[in-house]
Amino acid sequence: MTIEDRKKAQSDTHERRRLEKSRHEQKKKKDCEYQQRKREQERLQQHHDPLALLADVATQDRLLKELDNFEDAIQTIMGVDDADEDIRGTYTPPDEDVLGDFTDGFADDLDGGHDGMKVI
Repeated sequence: MTIEDRKKAQSDTHERRRLEKSRHEQKKKKDCEYQQRKREQERLQQHHDPLALLADVATQDRLLKELDNFEDAIQTIMGVDDADEDIRGTYTPPDEDVLGDFTDGFADDLDGGHDGMKVI
């Protein structure tokens, strides 16, 4: 074997090892990406998205009807009439004075009080 043949063989071996290393790195990268996708799919399968059901229009209609029926049942149990819903957010003063005797004499206290102390 001549020196040129030996150098060519070494060059070929070096090139083959470089290609093998490159292929190995590419395979390693693909395997890593595959494992990431696999883990993501497993995670998604464990946690079903409840909103995914809403993509179907028929399912939306059914869920909304069930919700309306549920609200009607709650209103029936609570004794709420539809007329009560119309006055939400409005204030109705009580029929009787809730504070009662608490405010009686309050103005007198501001004018000097009953015990002789002056309010400044």
